[in-house]
Amino acid sequence: MTLKLTVKTAVDTSALEKWCAELPECSDFLNNFFCSCRSYDYDTNLENYLKDIDLQRKIDPNWNNYCRGLVYAFKEIAYRGEELN
Repeated sequence: MTLKLTVKTAVDTSALEKWCAELPECSDFLNNFFCSCRSYDYDTNLENYLKDIDLQRKIDPNWNNYCRGLVYAFKEIAYRGEELN
């Protein structure tokens, strides 16, 4: 039997709480995204996260003000967690 190493997304919950407090207008978005991302790999999550932000910017132009912070938030909240399968 061969074990395969997969790279899932791990979430730093204290960083998530920090960013929700720092960007309260985006706290629902952050909580929802990081609640559902753990079963996917880091690169897929980063791509989905950026697409979700872009979509939200199209819906609500005020989100242009949050983009930079949201990108920094991803870098602090998400990290590559390795699992053996």
